[in-house]
Amino acid sequence: MKRKISISLIFCLLSILFDWDSENNWKLALKSVAAEKTDCTVIATVESIGGEPFLSRGWREPNLEMTEGQKLCETDVILMRLNAEVSLFCELINESRTLPSSIDQKLHSVGQRCDYSEKLCDITDCHRGPEDDFEIIYPSNTALLINNPSFRWQPFSNATNYMVVLKNVLVEGAIWRKTVNGTEMSYPADEPPLKKGLYTLTIIPLQADNTPLKINDREVSEETGFVILDREEAQEVRKQVEELELDSSNELGTILALLDLYKENNLRADAIEKLEELIDQGKSSVYLYRELGDLYWIINRVSQAEKAYLDAISLAETDENLHARAFAHSRLGELYQIIKQKDKAAEMLEKAKNLYQEAGNTEGVERIEQWIEKLGG
Repeated sequence: MKRKISISLIFCLLSILFDWDSENNWKLALKSVAAEKTDCTVIATVESIGGEPFLSRGWREPNLEMTEGQKLCETDVILMRLNAEVSLFCELINESRTLPSSIDQKLHSVGQRCDYSEKLCDITDCHRGPEDDFEIIYPSNTALLINNPSFRWQPFSNATNYMVVLKNVLVEGAIWRKTVNGTEMSYPADEPPLKKGLYTLTIIPLQADNTPLKINDREVSEETGFVILDREEAQEVRKQVEELELDSSNELGTILALLDLYKENNLRADAIEKLEELIDQGKSSVYLYRELGDLYWIINRVSQAEKAYLDAISLAETDENLHARAFAHSRLGELYQIIKQKDKAAEMLEKAKNLYQEAGNTEGVERIEQWIEKLGG
């Protein structure tokens, strides 16, 4: 559904751009595009603020200060720093919503927090079914070292073919499109290599006559965003990866350094691939599963994030490190809180609280108690 996709797309692109360290003219170019986006559907009002949350509007970095009484748009995104607190009044659903605090910086879509897309379905009686599980697997919300990526997505019920559409955010119109029969393809070698930039990928399920599939007169499609790194940047990262992999003196140190390198450059897909490879080799640990869960969460693969956190908890049960066990439970509790599974969230957070108490970590206990209190509200 178009509006739902729009919110999701901006949320994904913003999380890539947030720590983007490149030339000033690149940032200015993105901001000039954002400045042209003047449409804004107000759906929420800021009721109260604590700490230092920041607002992003129109794809800009989250650097706008927030104030009580401020009107928020469906596509606004809020950056919650440590100890930040924000309470919103969502006008369409006539409810107050509290954004959860986090031990890390977290981005929250106002549209998602206020159930904006779900409310549209309530109003228009739109279908909620197979399109909810239709998603792009790769690439999604990540930077890439290569300029001829492959694309993968989940199959959609009754689709015969798929239209693959690629756009550069700073260029008007599609730069490339292709109709394919399966759910995977590579960017063609005979096409011009993709240059450094921010791209959107759209997958449209097609009927036998190659017209878009519709549900209740709405075309089904899914979008995501990814970044192609500059050629020199990519070469430098590859060089650092090769140097790290040649160092066999400290395997654990090499693994951690590789993960840090990937994350520093927003190479989330590479980091996930490396973590999955290590786990398949039997080198699993609570830390690796937790990192995998965090990365899947960032790219909005919730079911995979949940599985990784559950694996971390299962492995941590045999670990005497109470802090590791508590943190794994709190992470999963926060995930359940975000996706509105309150009972599961309460169970995980209560376990985290008990583990922190057993470890004598009063700060951890207080933080979990705040989450539990907000969950009850």
